[in-house]
Amino acid sequence: MKEGGNESQWYVGSSISNPTGEDIDNWPNEYKQLHQFRLDKGLERLSGEIKKVEGDTVIEMLILRDGPFNSTNYCAEMLEVVVPKTNLKGGREYL
Repeated sequence: MKEGGNESQWYVGSSISNPTGEDIDNWPNEYKQLHQFRLDKGLERLSGEIKKVEGDTVIEMLILRDGPFNSTNYCAEMLEVVVPKTNLKGGREYL
């Protein structure tokens, strides 16, 4: 594996995503590459260690992460309802 290549970036990203409960189905190509270089088992071990040692911190991070996402999703849903009702003559939309 080339130092600094995509595989090492995927490994680092995956070592962060996996303990936070990120589903590997969300990144199948990257996981396939990690498997090709036999890094997937090491990633699973590393993720397990992170969960064991930093489990409470990971849960807190997920709660903090979900707040802005939930707010953003709510706002996007409201925009889908409001925007069609705010058309001006000439087809322009305003908020």
